[in-house]
Amino acid sequence: MNLLSENFYFSKVSAAEIDELCNHARSRTYGPGEIFFQKGDPTTALMAVISGQIQIFSVSEDGRQVVLNTIGSGEIFGEIGVIDGGVKTADAIAEINTELLIIDRKSFMTALRGNSEFCINLMELLCDRIRQTSEQTEDLVLLDLGKRLAKKLLSLCDHQRAEQLSEQAFTIRLSQEELATMTVTSRVSVNKHLRTWAKDGLIALRRNEIAVLDEVWMRQIYGAGD
Repeated sequence: MNLLSENFYFSKVSAAEIDELCNHARSRTYGPGEIFFQKGDPTTALMAVISGQIQIFSVSEDGRQVVLNTIGSGEIFGEIGVIDGGVKTADAIAEINTELLIIDRKSFMTALRGNSEFCINLMELLCDRIRQTSEQTEDLVLLDLGKRLAKKLLSLCDHQRAEQLSEQAFTIRLSQEELATMTVTSRVSVNKHLRTWAKDGLIALRRNEIAVLDEVWMRQIYGAGD
């Protein structure tokens, strides 16, 4: 399948090995808000996003939620559990209509054991995940809310740019509640910042949408343009 052959992490896997993986894989579609695994579930497969977008998140005992990662088309996830055979460490939900390719763990491990270059690529993926987690922790401790919000919106813009969805203003489809979860704060605090930015012409607010009108200004707020 092109989804795997075009993915960097499968670049050292032969066409025959990819065919074998796909022979033991299946696709499934999920609707917006549909959960496809929860923390503590056994790991039985590696997953790749054919289309759509998913959110990886964790919920505390008192109901607070933090978004750990957002994964879009062409990306893979679930690699930690599929390697060590452990249980899921977070929940995953479809943000929009999403189609997944689900690759059987046994077949995946067989391909991994027989290809050292594939192992190296996967190690790079794991290192990237660790860097993301470290950066998220650092941002929470060192950046004020305005900078965290600006950085997250810029990250979402970059994600759209990578998918070549637009070359102009970026419209990000998410609620203020979701943005608050991503930046580990309250919806009230997010709303206060967004309304100020909208008044200044930096963004435009619509129902469950945020249009970033001036990325240069946004980068100055975050400090990336210094």
